[in-house]
Amino acid sequence: MAGEASYPDVSPLVGMTADEISLTWQFRLYFHSEAVDELPRTYVAFTKFRFVDRGSVEHVVNIERDPEGAGPALSVLHLRVATASVEEWELRIEFDDGSRLFCAPDPDYEAWEMFSPYLETLVFCPVGGE
Repeated sequence: MAGEASYPDVSPLVGMTADEISLTWQFRLYFHSEAVDELPRTYVAFTKFRFVDRGSVEHVVNIERDPEGAGPALSVLHLRVATASVEEWELRIEFDDGSRLFCAPDPDYEAWEMFSPYLETLVFCPVGGE
């Protein structure tokens, strides 16, 4: 139907393990799939996000303003992705320990991006989610 939003498929993340994290101006998670030893590697990257830890405590993270605030989100290292989706351009990832990561659209820049060799292109959230 014309006018309906089409959100990217981020399902290739499901079942993958977060095996590396890098922090620069972004929080970047690199993933490994036991099914395929792929190159280049699958990753997701974002600057501002909400992280809900396995104890249901919410942490609001902004890497540019407070990189130390990302500390609790480091706990996803070595965890497997249980679910991954995009709704209203918000990226949602749940890990097998119950922790969750949410990255909503930003009015000023692309809030998140994802690359996977399973997709045909780099996927990203458009400015403002439009």
